[in-house]
Amino acid sequence: MKHIYIVEIVIYSIFLQCQYCSAGQYKLPNFNDQVTQLVSPSPNVIIIGSDNGLIWKAVNGVQNAQLKNSQFNGGRINCITFLNENIGYACADDRISKTVDGGETWTLQNAFTSSSVDLYDLYAFSENEIIVSGNATIYRTTNGGSSWTEFSAINNMQLRSVTFVNDVGIISGISFGPIIKTTNRGANWILGNYDNFGSYASTKVNDKLFLAGFLSNGSQFGVMVLSSTNFGATWQEASFPRNGGQFMDISFWGNYGYAVGYKTNSPIDSTRSYKTTDGINWQPFVIGEGRSRFETVLCANNTVYVGADHGWIYWEQIVGINQLSSIVPKEFLLKQNYPNPFNPATKIQFDISSKSNIELNVYNSIGKHVQTLLSQTINPGTYNYDFDATNLPSGIYYYKLSSENFSDTKKMIIVK
Repeated sequence: MKHIYIVEIVIYSIFLQCQYCSAGQYKLPNFNDQVTQLVSPSPNVIIIGSDNGLIWKAVNGVQNAQLKNSQFNGGRINCITFLNENIGYACADDRISKTVDGGETWTLQNAFTSSSVDLYDLYAFSENEIIVSGNATIYRTTNGGSSWTEFSAINNMQLRSVTFVNDVGIISGISFGPIIKTTNRGANWILGNYDNFGSYASTKVNDKLFLAGFLSNGSQFGVMVLSSTNFGATWQEASFPRNGGQFMDISFWGNYGYAVGYKTNSPIDSTRSYKTTDGINWQPFVIGEGRSRFETVLCANNTVYVGADHGWIYWEQIVGINQLSSIVPKEFLLKQNYPNPFNPATKIQFDISSKSNIELNVYNSIGKHVQTLLSQTINPGTYNYDFDATNLPSGIYYYKLSSENFSDTKKMIIVK
């Protein structure tokens, strides 16, 4: 019994350390298939989709995921997207399911006329005006799905991703070359081209567009990210080793970007995962060791989440907390951030005098909560939090440190 007791202490200590460093892993219970979608419609909420039609909603951590009724009854969920924190859509096979309560309940929408339709991505300007990409076809509705207008693209081309910047939209797919563009919110489409490139996912950072997928040039094949600063008129290739594989998803937190995917191998696939701070130069990052496929990545609340095979989800902090000293301070103390004013990053230092449940929150000038930086148990010591405000506009903000027996608030100023 003595030896067992010692082992339990070591395991518990490791678990606490993992919580402290804001990195971890979680396996969805009773689920052994692929996690295909991770979406955050509001702070501290994550919606999870799978390759067999299941949807979960997690509040305050993916480990709190609760299974919801997607109404799909099977089928691979290729997209989940939200118009706002309450209204969202999911696509699986030829069906669309809608939620109006932040993912708690879902309702199937009007079915497409053909059962052979495959739907891959969806963009909603409003509940009435929606663009959906499918297999060789683009679908557009202006009446909430009561009727759809179809635009034929290229035979057998899987149109995997839809991204808009204002009225300009880009649809890309996994047949080499075609990138389809609209300048009038999908009323008309123009066929473009980018040789030897196939795309599974897209995103935007301000007015910059990103496509993630693969590049194939003769015997050279491997992951690739394209970026455009002129709404798709021209594209710039990032630099990656030609070691095979394709990116399945891409996500950004400010300037911090992550792209994940896999390479098909025999007898087992191997993952691909890279990160960037400028969108052009990418470096490998290690997460989810031992897994064979990554198909979705989400950056939210200063954390990157990666969905993997066999129901696993991994996460780690993007920019965050560092312990400066383990010496026990005499009292709790929140210090003034430095630099201040700042753009876009600053440091917030604080002392913790006893093991406590700590929250560090940011509020705007009228007291509205805009971001949770920390919400976890922390051991005594002196800590520094690297706060990146890339996604916040200029203005006066307040950061508040609180525990069971302590609370303090200080002002900081973002100047852009």
